[in-house]
Amino acid sequence: MSFTRYSAVPPRSPTRSLPYPSSVRALEPGTYIKRSTTTLASGRSGHLYPSRSCNLSVYSQENVDFRMSCGLTAVGVIWAFVSILGTTASCVGFFLPYWLEGTLANTSHPVHFGVFRRCNYLVEGRAVLQCGHYTTFSDIPTMSWKICTIVIGLGCVVSLFVSFCAILACCVRDFVTRRVGRVCGVLQFISAVLIGVGMALYPQGWSHEQVRGACGPEAGSYNTGDCTIGWTFYLTGAGCGALLIGTILSWHAGTKTVSYDD
Repeated sequence: MSFTRYSAVPPRSPTRSLPYPSSVRALEPGTYIKRSTTTLASGRSGHLYPSRSCNLSVYSQENVDFRMSCGLTAVGVIWAFVSILGTTASCVGFFLPYWLEGTLANTSHPVHFGVFRRCNYLVEGRAVLQCGHYTTFSDIPTMSWKICTIVIGLGCVVSLFVSFCAILACCVRDFVTRRVGRVCGVLQFISAVLIGVGMALYPQGWSHEQVRGACGPEAGSYNTGDCTIGWTFYLTGAGCGALLIGTILSWHAGTKTVSYDD
């Protein structure tokens, strides 16, 4: 620790605004100031200037306008949680085959139909008691279910991308700004619309003979017959609703960009 003698500082011009505190520039002749490399750094003409590592709270508002982004806002944290929750629900509901539940013809074995998967089905008159996806895309029994597979799959991919951004926003500072958050909201709205359209088209496939074999002859488009709607259908709908809520929250999820004006 060294001590340096400083001469009196010349009077400050009334029209000049100096970027250091009044307590530092009001030095009396013969005053000794303790030098520290972490708080003060000498400037030109014997003046003292705060170093770059000093606490910015000593600056007055009239000299410095400092705004710093601190990652997600409080609403943004809720948005990230809702986005991850909605994406998980939509993807799990899309993959599992429990959208429509019935009974295998002439047996007591339960039957489950999904968008591109099924459980307990007949193959050449023989009952196959297992779950699996259709062998090829053309094996999906109805055109409406093929469209559902495409549009809901695209919606899940888009929502996964937004959720990945939300996770990064929780870990990386200033990753999601106000503009980026709103772009994520638009993508979430698109994914919710795609999933909703797929769910609306799914009941049109209930008139297929495979479904009627499990749900009875009364089954038809938007008529379940003897079958019931499975829990994954509701799970997918809940995920779609969560994505719509995330769309609203995303407009206030990001903070403004960093600006430093002196």
